[in-house]
Amino acid sequence: MQTPAGQGTSQPYWGVDSATQVTSSFYDCVVAAYGKPDFWGRYLTRVSGVSDGLTTTEVSFLHSNGVKILPIFNQFNQATGYSNGQQDAQMAIAAAKGLGIPNGVVIFADVEVTYSVDAQWIEGFVETLLQSPYLPGIYANPVTGPFNQAYCSAVSANSAVSQTILWSNEFEPGVSTKASAPAFNPASTTCPGTVWAWQYGENGAACSAGIDTDLVLPALFSKLW
Repeated sequence: MQTPAGQGTSQPYWGVDSATQVTSSFYDCVVAAYGKPDFWGRYLTRVSGVSDGLTTTEVSFLHSNGVKILPIFNQFNQATGYSNGQQDAQMAIAAAKGLGIPNGVVIFADVEVTYSVDAQWIEGFVETLLQSPYLPGIYANPVTGPFNQAYCSAVSANSAVSQTILWSNEFEPGVSTKASAPAFNPASTTCPGTVWAWQYGENGAACSAGIDTDLVLPALFSKLW
């Protein structure tokens, strides 16, 4: 198991996520400005004006540098309705399989704070992922917006939803280098939630393509690609 610089294996791993494709120059800039990431969050598909889709060349480059990939699915802009949750999950699964992502990896749905969210969508997404080779994850804001109430309602209605791995984007002390990352302290849902990832800083602008900074617990790091 890879160990973060100066930390034991029980401590969080540090990484970044970006909407932009990882090239050698982008990677080198991030390493120089922030530190070498243990993982890199990337979007599975291209969404016009939002994100570059992950490519097999990019996968090979990151893996050759000892960087794991945290897969994100964002090909939706509202998270309501059970059938929509199922459909979004099916698209995420297809994209993951198309890239050759192995079984047992967590696929995170990107639920932005501005999105409408309901319990039915969460149930549909999570149940479909649980029936696939992959594990369900959701990136969301548990403090601001509708996600907290929707998630807790979904857990109350369906205990299987509690298997979801949550990636919280609150609280936000701000972008840092790897060496000065904060202690792992994300906000969680008001009902029990498995928060194993924390985006603690957004829009780091030291490189031409922006990055966000993240921490994940070892339990999740082992389930990245």
